[in-house]
This record gives sequence, structure tokens and C-alpha cells, in this order.
Amino acid sequence: MPHTNAVGLNITAPAAPPTRRALPPRTPVTEPIPVLSARMLLDIDIPAANVSANVSGTGRPSSSANAYYANIGVIEELPFHYDLSGYENLPTTARYHSIQGDPTLEPSVEADAIKAIYNLVFAPVNRVLYDTTYTLIDGYRCPIRSVSEDTHTVKVVLNPNNPDQSTVSHVSRVDYSWEVFVDGYWRKFMLMELKRPGVLAPQEWENAFSGKGGVMGYGEKCRQTVKYAYGFDVCFIGVCDGLSMVILELDPNGKAEWYNPAGANRLLRARGLWVSYENLRRYLYIFMKYALRSYLERSGKAIAA
Repeated sequence: MPHTNAVGLNITAPAAPPTRRALPPRTPVTEPIPVLSARMLLDIDIPAANVSANVSGTGRPSSSANAYYANIGVIEELPFHYDLSGYENLPTTARYHSIQGDPTLEPSVEADAIKAIYNLVFAPVNRVLYDTTYTLIDGYRCPIRSVSEDTHTVKVVLNPNNPDQSTVSHVSRVDYSWEVFVDGYWRKFMLMELKRPGVLAPQEWENAFSGKGGVMGYGEKCRQTVKYAYGFDVCFIGVCDGLSMVILELDPNGKAEWYNPAGANRLLRARGLWVSYENLRRYLYIFMKYALRSYLERSGKAIAA
């Protein structure tokens, strides 16, 4: 209410602050019953969201160290198991929910593209692979985990004639990778380099997949992924831009060819596959399961039937 102070000015008392509304009681919600089996989660249409928008990505220059690593040459067919790594025999029990995309993501920058790819593709595949990992004949069930932006450094010699003066460190920071826990340690068995939508161009990989030569254009920057494979000692690698994916198996016995101190002019033979958007989940699961089995067998582990 207004009143007069000592000097005759009318003063209005400040209004009382509004009463803050309390949160309403939580709505009782029962966890929805899962409706998708493992196969259904991999087969269902991947939400389009922004990751499948018509965005034209442009590759950016990467580390000059990549020039010391080989480019991918002729790409032969991947020798998947006759049942596609168990894909045709996945459990039929409904235990998964559908995955929704985030309509606010704008994947014109790599960080947002990575978030979109993880949510729409990697997360559901990780769930299924975690539930269907291999068991060894001694009953040990091999747990897996995924890792973002893992970093590793290796020493390489740039000049074999003067190793003391030409040994340098090459740092690898891979966007995404998978590990299995065996013999008391987490062992990396596969890695993936992620790009913005549109960076993977089919025409740049055409020669390699048709057996006519190496990967061309910006696709030649798969040298970067070969560098990561060398640094982490992993022969199962991939490149994904959210629209397409290339999965590759390098020859683990030919690792000496992955790095060339004289400059990587040679081409590596590899086994691989170009994967279109609608099959990203399906082939990622099949390839990871194949990579996991191959890694375990090469490590001397006997897998239960």
C-alpha cells in the first residue's frame, strides 16, 4: 500500500514475489514391455532424422603423418561365416525397444554427426552384440565394451638409415572402437573412424572395389584409418559418415606393409564391403561379430559351439 516518507514522497511497497509452483507429482508409468527381438532391432528401418538428410560433406586435411601409411588398393569380398555371423539365428525373444532419433541434431559438424550415428546405429548394435557375445569352451562369456576417442602413441622410424635421429611419435585418436575382456585385459578388436554425412563418396572407392586400383580423392584419406589400425594393432577397421559405411579387414600378417617410412606409395589389399544406409545396423553387427570371432581365434581361444 502506498505511504508517505519523511520527505513527502509517495512510496509503493514492493509486490510480494510470485509463489513458485511446485512440480506436480510424477505420473505413474510402468516400463513398457519390449516388443522387438534382436533381429527386429537390426532389421527395422533406421529413423531418417537429420543424419540421412541430403548434406554434402567435405573432407578436411588431416595429419601429415598419414602420408607414411598405405592406401587401400584392391578390396576383395569379406569371408563372412555361412550364417552371416549368426545373424540368421539371433534370439527371437522380444527384449528391445525401438530407437528414436534426435531431430535437433545438425550433422554438418563432425561431433554432431558422431552423436547421431552413435544413437541411431551403434547403440542398438552394441546392445545386441553385448547380449550375443561369444562363450569359450571353458564357459567364460567374453564381455565387450565400446570406447570413444581412444588415444595411443607409437614410435616410428622415418629414415631406416638413421633411426636415432629420425624416430618420432605418431599419435592416433580413433573416434570409436570396441574391446573384449580376455586374459585379464581389455583388448581392442575393431575401430571405426566417423565422418560428416557425404564425405564417403562411392566414386572414390569404385576402383578399389572393382579391383582396378586404389581409393581415390578424399577417400584416399583412409590412410588415416590405416594409421590407426597400425597404432592400435587392429586389423578390423571401418569408416562411416552416417549415410554409408566401408568395413575392411586388413591382413594381420602383413602389418609391415601398413607403414612405409619412404612414403606410402604401395597399395594394401584388403577384404571389405560398401554398406548403404538401410543396412548399416545389419552389416555392422555381422562384421563386429566376425571381427570378434576372428580376434578370439587368432588369440588361441576356443569358442563353444
